[in-house]
Amino acid sequence: MNFLRFLIGGLALLPFAIHDIRRRQIEIKPKDLLYMVGLGILYIPISMVFLQVAIQNTSASLSTFVFSSNPVFIAIFAAWLLNEKPNLFIIFAISLEIIGLLFISNPFNNKFDIYFIHLCFAAITFAFYNVLMRKTTGKFGNLVAFTIVVIFGTIGLGLFC
Repeated sequence: MNFLRFLIGGLALLPFAIHDIRRRQIEIKPKDLLYMVGLGILYIPISMVFLQVAIQNTSASLSTFVFSSNPVFIAIFAAWLLNEKPNLFIIFAISLEIIGLLFISNPFNNKFDIYFIHLCFAAITFAFYNVLMRKTTGKFGNLVAFTIVVIFGTIGLGLFC
């Protein structure tokens, strides 16, 4: 399902990305392509597959809450990798989200949902992908970067399946 979804999306965006590359005379070097391959692998075969497996095996409310926590992880990765200084509000939000995740997971209950771990992993890897993607979107623009990343990620997913 993920393969078809991203394949159709990537191919639908491809003509627009090619047009943008030509119009803006963007030069994509091999090291840039290799970086985008890595981003594509992180995004689709890792993050989106873990999310899909969890969604199919747990409640929609749990899936929504946990995956929607990815902005908190983005803030953590941005502070760590991009040296962005979190303000007091962001630190409070991170703390509140982590407490919320602990309450929702209820790890000491005999009914612990193992797919909670899948959801956390999906949210964390998606946040990591987003922070790493900033460099690429800054260089090539959102359309070009995202299209190439999705196409490479879809190819990676096809190879893993």
